[in-house]
Amino acid sequence: MDPALIHLVAEAAKYESEALERRDFEPQRRRFLAHAKRRRLRKQALSWLVPLAAAAAALVLIAHALRPPRALSFEVQGRRAEPRDWLTTRGQAPLDIAFSDGSRLGLTGEARARVMELHSDGASVVLERGALKAAVVHGEKTNWRFDAGPFSVRVLGTKFGLEWDPSRERFAVELAEGSVAISGPKLAPRCVVRAGQRVQIELTAGKGDGPCITLEPDAKAPAKPAVTQTLVLPPTPSAAPAAPSWQVLAARGDYEAAYAAVSLAGFGQLKQRASVRDLMLLADLARYARKSDQATQALLEARQRFPGSAEASQAAFLLGRVAADQERSAARGAEWFALYLSERPGGAFASEALGRLLECQNRAGQLEAARKTAADYLQRYPKGPYSRLARHVVGPLDVGESTAAASGGR
Repeated sequence: MDPALIHLVAEAAKYESEALERRDFEPQRRRFLAHAKRRRLRKQALSWLVPLAAAAAALVLIAHALRPPRALSFEVQGRRAEPRDWLTTRGQAPLDIAFSDGSRLGLTGEARARVMELHSDGASVVLERGALKAAVVHGEKTNWRFDAGPFSVRVLGTKFGLEWDPSRERFAVELAEGSVAISGPKLAPRCVVRAGQRVQIELTAGKGDGPCITLEPDAKAPAKPAVTQTLVLPPTPSAAPAAPSWQVLAARGDYEAAYAAVSLAGFGQLKQRASVRDLMLLADLARYARKSDQATQALLEARQRFPGSAEASQAAFLLGRVAADQERSAARGAEWFALYLSERPGGAFASEALGRLLECQNRAGQLEAARKTAADYLQRYPKGPYSRLARHVVGPLDVGESTAAASGGR
């Protein structure tokens, strides 16, 4: 090889080596190390984020499961409505009431009703007059209640018709599907009406038709108060016709106008001189108007002035309803239901009072008393409307223990 060429190659190699020695690779090394560190941190973050995301999803599911169930809502003729709104047909076309769970009510004729309370599994409805048809959707837990005068209808899932005429004190229920449990005066303690059956009672006439009817009087009716004769002068030609009394308005089923007339006349004054029947009517008007204090006053007045009467015992039962349902005091409700049962163990409201006593004791945390009441209820009404609650409260007690508990609870 040419010696000149060899010398040139050697000089070039020496120059390249010196150039590489002079070059600073530190910035590139720092960038490489920083890039590697970022990749390592991303991998570590991903390894933590996956279980954290799973834990967050689990917490969301738990919070959703523990959240209290939302109460039902309802619409009237397609428009949102609120509890305790007056629902009146006034002889017009049927009024359609649709609930968020799929249940539907239809008011017909001269009907007047209120949806008093909404629950997650049902509602409480008061039919003040007229007729309604109900189609209640059956669920795992269903708590529907319909009150018409002194009668109460408890529903699981069914289709039925309900009627109440306060002027004649006429009650009727007819089942198209399923079954309902009915409580009220002149009915047997365990009154269950099934598909194809109809119950009709007219209290003022003392007659009825259908299953469960017991028309024997509960107690001797109190003597009617003496009628005071008054001089009635003929009205002058220009005199305006007298307004109907609150009793007449109540008999027509116009409870709102009747309560307004009572308020105008003075509830306290009317209460002091009212007959026992008027006291019970005053209490009903106050209950429908959600005036629990006035209802309590009228019922206590009936018990004080007419002790031992059937109305006085019925007042104890209604005081239990007011305390438990309107004043939200389960303990006071239990006291009144227990008092009614002590006065009328075989009365018209005995089965309902025993079931409500169990319900109130359970809500008030009176567990030992509730277990005894539950055992008693199962022994007396094994298929009654509160039997499911009673079996839950009794818990692990077997039949023998239940019977012993019931005997000890009397």
